[in-house]
Amino acid sequence: AFLESKEKYKSMTFTFAENPEYVTTNSSYSYWQARHLIGAEPYLHLNCDIVLFPQLIQRLKESPFENAVLVDKNVKLDDSMEQVVVDGGRIIKMDKANLPNAHGRGSGMAKLSPAAVSFMLQKMEEHLARGDKNQHCFGLLRHALTKVPVHALDAAGLLFWEINNPLD
Repeated sequence: AFLESKEKYKSMTFTFAENPEYVTTNSSYSYWQARHLIGAEPYLHLNCDIVLFPQLIQRLKESPFENAVLVDKNVKLDDSMEQVVVDGGRIIKMDKANLPNAHGRGSGMAKLSPAAVSFMLQKMEEHLARGDKNQHCFGLLRHALTKVPVHALDAAGLLFWEINNPLD
């Protein structure tokens, strides 16, 4: 209702997927609830808790890679961040833990191909078969990057901030 009430958004069309179990689940289950909206074309995945410069979205859209994650290389890494290890521009490891030789942090902003989405949804089906609805969406992407190439795009010079708590 907020978006539809604002004049600057009236020319846009919005489609929402609701996670009725939001309070007791995690972002992968919200992703699962939106799977019918993703389709068979590449799409941009933006975590909902990020404030960013629009140029970062443009950088993702213009990337020549089918799969890419915006990476901030100019940050002091700690275990609260999605850390990435890059080899030849390709992300070879990503984890929310201190990784030896980490090159930066993943931003929660990605361009994903239908193949990557397929692997992510396959992994989510495995979690759901065990009754697990509490995984992070980028945990699904960790699985996909072992199956399809995912490249690191440098977010250099453009600010983004993840809002996880009142201090942020």
